[in-house]
Amino acid sequence: MRWIQFTLGALAACGMGLGYVWLRGGQLPESHRTQLTFRFDAPIERVWAVLSDFEGQPAWRSGLTGVNQAAPGLWVEDYQGTLMAMQTTALESPHLLERRIADPDQPFQGFWRYQLSADGEGTLLTLSEEASIHNPLYRFLAHGMSDFEQTLRGLVADLEGPLGPAVEVTAP
Repeated sequence: MRWIQFTLGALAACGMGLGYVWLRGGQLPESHRTQLTFRFDAPIERVWAVLSDFEGQPAWRSGLTGVNQAAPGLWVEDYQGTLMAMQTTALESPHLLERRIADPDQPFQGFWRYQLSADGEGTLLTLSEEASIHNPLYRFLAHGMSDFEQTLRGLVADLEGPLGPAVEVTAP
């Protein structure tokens, strides 16, 4: 009889915990915008070549195991078995690349902008992320487990492989 009480108590506690997470996630902002700028010593043409070579990105992007073109401007990225369709919405060599998640059924939606400008013999890369997390559970996890700059900083850390060290540029 005690095991039934224990099991019911454990189930009730799990249900209350999940309810809290769902309610708290519903109170958090659904959308966010993040922007960071970094300087690479590499010339703008080199930075552009690395960023715009979608099929070559698995060689330097951590977690990305494959990229296949599904249609003009539509690429399917494979993150160790998790597929994400990415639509290229702007490709203006060598200054502007914009991409967005093309699958409306994802638990989150996002838009990323890569703006490049020559800086002497190097390149300034401004990364912008505009994203929405519709599911309160995912929103709770995203707010609690990472800051939203983490994705952009991770991309820059990966870019340092083919391009060399980057230095963050802060606004005056």
